[in-house]
Order: sequence, then structure tokens, then C-alpha cells
Amino acid sequence: MVNVYGHVTQMTTEPVFGLQARVQILIPENVMFSSSVVITRPAPVTPDPSGYWVVNLLPSVLTRPAIDYSLMVTWLDAAGNFVSEDRPNFTFRVPLEGGQLRDLIITRPSAFQVAVTAVEPAPAGDNLFWLNPSSGDLYQAGSN
Repeated sequence: MVNVYGHVTQMTTEPVFGLQARVQILIPENVMFSSSVVITRPAPVTPDPSGYWVVNLLPSVLTRPAIDYSLMVTWLDAAGNFVSEDRPNFTFRVPLEGGQLRDLIITRPSAFQVAVTAVEPAPAGDNLFWLNPSSGDLYQAGSN
């Protein structure tokens, strides 16, 4: 088990006053670690008052299949009542040495593709664009 560190804040990077954050680390499916089955029950983490948190997790490379972790942040008022929930749209893998969450995020290739060509390519779905290098114009394939 290794430490993963993170921070919960608002867009201004100021701590969120008047609300308590509860971070839950999630796995999408059961995995094997050594001879044990790892259950999908969330791992709860309570950030300190400034939003920093640390959790001890299994390195992804030691499980079969390798764990792609995700997280959820639940916001509670001072009385402990539910206010809202955030589910960031990323997953992360934990290396053998652990680390800062920001360094562990798995980047996915863009869902959009751009072809640079003087003639329009054959349509290949809504995510293909083409750039005419002569004119510098950008078009969505199949829209002309």
C-alpha cells in the first residue's frame, strides 16, 4: 500500500468554507491482489479543513487487472446533510511509489480527430474535422 495525496478546492483555489468534503476512492470492478479479491466498496477519505487529503491505496500494477481508480467528492453542510456531489471525469493509476493525484491521472486521447488535407476526407462520424492547408479553413467532415 502506498500514499496518494490530493486537494479539494473551488475554482478560486480557496478552501470551501461552510461545507465539509468527503472524498471516496472508487474502483469499477473487483480485482485480484495476491490471492485476495479486492471488493468495490469505496475507500472514504476526510480532507483536512484546507481540503488536503491522503489515502493509502494498492499500486495499480500489483492487481489483476490493473486498477483504474476514480473518485467522488460529497459535500455536506455543517449539520452533516448532503448538499451536492462531484464526480471528476478522469481515472488514475497508482504507481509503486504512490504520489500526487495530479501526476497519476490517465490522459485519454481526444475524441476528435483532425485531418490536414486539401480535399475533404470521407465522413467518419461526428468527431472528424479537416483542415485545408491552402486556405487555413477548418470544416467538420461531411458538412460541405
